[in-house]
Amino acid sequence: ALWFHVDKMSSAHVYLRFNKGQTIT
Repeated sequence: ALWFHVDKMSSAHVYLRFNKGQTIT
């Protein structure tokens, strides 16, 4: 469960960064 939680957070973090970067661009 922990590894899944970490992976989910990482994916969300990357998604947020990508989305934010796309918005800035």
